[in-house]
Amino acid sequence: MEMETVEETFEMQHLVSNWQISILEDDLALTKAALNQAIKRNAFLESELEEINLLESVQRMKDKARYLWQELVVQQTQDKPQTPMPGSGKTERADTAMLVTGSVPSSPIVHRGPSHGLNTLGTFRRDLDSFNSGTLLTPEPQTSALSIVGVLLWKVGALESKLASCRNKSASLSVRNQKQRWC
Repeated sequence: MEMETVEETFEMQHLVSNWQISILEDDLALTKAALNQAIKRNAFLESELEEINLLESVQRMKDKARYLWQELVVQQTQDKPQTPMPGSGKTERADTAMLVTGSVPSSPIVHRGPSHGLNTLGTFRRDLDSFNSGTLLTPEPQTSALSIVGVLLWKVGALESKLASCRNKSASLSVRNQKQRWC
């Protein structure tokens, strides 16, 4: 009799233990799923933050480049006599491209209009008519300014390509997340 009660007690404890193990396994699976979802969300938010930081960096580089272009145009305007020529818009852009690169541009320079609220070189030149003061730069600072503009334009291009790749990654992540939700 005593043996039977001990066996029943052990069987009962075994069933309770199995039931508790089953509950713990279910809780573990739910915790793993929540952790995986949090990791995916964190990766998505990090990519969004990186994209925002890249946009800010690109904007700063564009602002620096715009400022240096303005300085360069002011110096060119002070160095050259101001005689307007018909159709000088395209010529001015080609002259500036030659000045920056030191050679004739390989592709024609086309005016694309202002992008994202930034002024164009033509706008800068028109604004110079109302600009009365400025200091002359010697050839060394002019060369340095041109070098800085070239480096900044290169960095802007690199940042824009990196931003495009981040957007592609972000888009592919969101597509994958949507597919997983439907599965």
